[in-house]
Amino acid sequence: MVSPELLVSEMENYRESSKQLFHRFVDNLKKSDLVIADITSLNPNVMIEVGIAIDLHKNILLLSGDSASKLPFDISGFQIKFYSKATDIKQIINKFIDGYLSIKQMSFEDKPDGNYFSVPEGIITCDDKAFGLDRSHMVDLYRITDIPELTLPRMKDLKIGVEFKIEKYGDPSDWFGFMFRSAENTGKYEPLFHGSVLVNSRVNGRTDITMYPGESIPRHKSTNLHHDGNTYQFLEIELDERTITVTGNNGSIQYDAVNLLNFGYLYLATYRTKTSFKNLRILNTTTVSEVA
Repeated sequence: MVSPELLVSEMENYRESSKQLFHRFVDNLKKSDLVIADITSLNPNVMIEVGIAIDLHKNILLLSGDSASKLPFDISGFQIKFYSKATDIKQIINKFIDGYLSIKQMSFEDKPDGNYFSVPEGIITCDDKAFGLDRSHMVDLYRITDIPELTLPRMKDLKIGVEFKIEKYGDPSDWFGFMFRSAENTGKYEPLFHGSVLVNSRVNGRTDITMYPGESIPRHKSTNLHHDGNTYQFLEIELDERTITVTGNNGSIQYDAVNLLNFGYLYLATYRTKTSFKNLRILNTTTVSEVA
């Protein structure tokens, strides 16, 4: 029979081994936008990293100086760029990076077909009774809704630009905003929030980036002016992989640890406000496909 002390020692060994492997193979891959792997000679370490990158749903460029016939069957079906000399490698990599950057650097003016969406104007408001309720009636104070007039795909990375004015509210901490990477809206708030990112602009001008689950607000800053009920202000939001950047009339805010893998829906959201918006533009910059 194994003694308790030996069991504890073995547990620590397993944990330390797992930690070392994670930092060696996973940590840097999670932080990478692109993964470029030369699978010539099928180096075991390279193949492990390719497998992890596939599981992390990364944009991967596979290179090989061998012929397709030398590749194992379970990887030969992937798109692989073959090269015969060193200058080929540079050209292939440059083309891959340039293509990726051209997508990520798109502007609203580019209006790529099927990936650009716009709404000239609209209103989102809570029920009238909400303005007379206190925060103990939390669910009644929220309203989360589809973007009007649009059928949007599930997205991972995107850019949003909008002009808005908060016309009615309960107190200066109430807000208007967007929910990113959300579950399907069924009218039940908990599944909708789970795994999503909320960006909201408060009446007092403060913008929050909130991560769910946990309802933590890891970043907040005054990016807009106090809303006077008459003046439109703007928000531009960019969500790219693990980074979200928000810019308003009065500054910007960034957070670099967003949930990595989530695809999801985009929704309008408000907490005890009536908010008018105009010139809402949405640009889908996702570069990977969602796998069921």
